[in-house]
Amino acid sequence: MKTAVIIGCGNIWNMHAAALHALPGVRLAAVCDIDPARLHAAEEKYAVPGYSDYRRMIEEIKPDTVHVCTPHDLHAQMCRFALTHGADVLCEKPLSLTTAAAEELRRLAEAHGRRLCVVYQNRFNPGTVLLRRTLEEGRLGKVLGGRCSVCWNRGQAYYDSGDWRGKYATEGGGVLINQAIHTLDLLRWLMGGEVESVQAVSSHFGETTIEVEDTMAGRIGFSGGAFGNFYFTTTYCTDARTELELICEKGVARLDAAQGRVILSDGEELSADETQSGAGKDYWGNSHGRQIAAFYSDGFDWRENLREGMATGDLVCRIY
Repeated sequence: MKTAVIIGCGNIWNMHAAALHALPGVRLAAVCDIDPARLHAAEEKYAVPGYSDYRRMIEEIKPDTVHVCTPHDLHAQMCRFALTHGADVLCEKPLSLTTAAAEELRRLAEAHGRRLCVVYQNRFNPGTVLLRRTLEEGRLGKVLGGRCSVCWNRGQAYYDSGDWRGKYATEGGGVLINQAIHTLDLLRWLMGGEVESVQAVSSHFGETTIEVEDTMAGRIGFSGGAFGNFYFTTTYCTDARTELELICEKGVARLDAAQGRVILSDGEELSADETQSGAGKDYWGNSHGRQIAAFYSDGFDWRENLREGMATGDLVCRIY
């Protein structure tokens, strides 16, 4: 039986806890949070001990895996401590706020013989799997161009809910690194090729009192000549479903949140979707459980996961 612990009991932690609870051969052994109310609620829900100090928790529990679900600026130091104390790590995005810090963590994982992975759960959505498979099979031909958008609403109450939100030092940025990073990851992954150029503009359009951008638009140039355009904002009137489109030599591929649709030039159409359930949201999907199950499965390629996570993190840094 493998043991796991979770650091951080905020908005995302329960997706990890619920997934662990459903996995055979894995036991949630403890949770950690500096907020007493959140910690107590987590202890009660899963009947596990709670800690206010993650270092003490890791030293006493000696878990096989540490799940990091804390504010962005804490990820690197928590991953570093867990890796050097003999644990594998599954970290929420972003792995770190700089490319150099991510590279240091990669070296640490290799040196200590531990697995280090980043959560980009939307790669496991049924629609994403369909698009990726169809592209790999060559049925769509060369990607000629792509676009994606994230149009959500985050008001002042959202930023007031955590003192780390809306600040460069702790969040690392705004809509790009927080809300839109998953969709940006899919655009980079599905477009294929290396990123060769980046152009972007950002602004703060809303009424919120934050340091960081709430709107960003830009274009990414990939090897092979294709460009991917993006538009991200948290000033929309609602949380619209994320969108992604690829124009290819032999058809068009589209993502509408977790739903995928491929329209081939010969008239054939392919689609994939899921019935919304669990803790996810219908405007971005419900695949935390799928990625966490994959992480604990035999044969999971953690090095490929880490390379991909670092590549998207590096793209975010380049855009900023």
